[in-house]
Amino acid sequence: MYGIKEELSFMNGDWWQDVNKAPLMPFDDRDVSKSSSDLRSQLNLVSFWVTDVDRVHHSKKFVSISGIMQLGITLDGLFIEKPREGSHRFDIWPSHSQLSVSFQGIYTESKENGGDRVMCLLGNTVLPSRVPDSTDPWEWVKESGYPNQPPLLQDDQVLLVLRYPQNSH
Repeated sequence: MYGIKEELSFMNGDWWQDVNKAPLMPFDDRDVSKSSSDLRSQLNLVSFWVTDVDRVHHSKKFVSISGIMQLGITLDGLFIEKPREGSHRFDIWPSHSQLSVSFQGIYTESKENGGDRVMCLLGNTVLPSRVPDSTDPWEWVKESGYPNQPPLLQDDQVLLVLRYPQNSH
């Protein structure tokens, strides 16, 4: 239990979403050069930090845990900074979008099928607002200069399940 914070935290992993689904967040690529000399490629990055392990209130089967996740789409490189604890925000600027989500839930270990370590977490954040009934849900991004405060909606029902296999198959 004492090494959980370090063992389960990670930085700059890959994430993706189904192509035909509603995108999670917009990305402003207007400043990206369309020439073949611009070798930068878009990175979808995710980092997760365990921020607290409740060593007082736990059972034999699980322990309460909290954390923060940062999702991003960027051409600017890797995440190097952990968001503030309890942070839930969305930021966008040319060639970079990032979303921070705060989570609370449980961590458990299973012996079945070679063993899994699992976190089941419920989070809250602010998500960028989509334009309803539009062919482009991120119409506001393409306007000449989006506002410093893009339209955001509170969401407190973000479910995250992270599985860490004990054995690689």
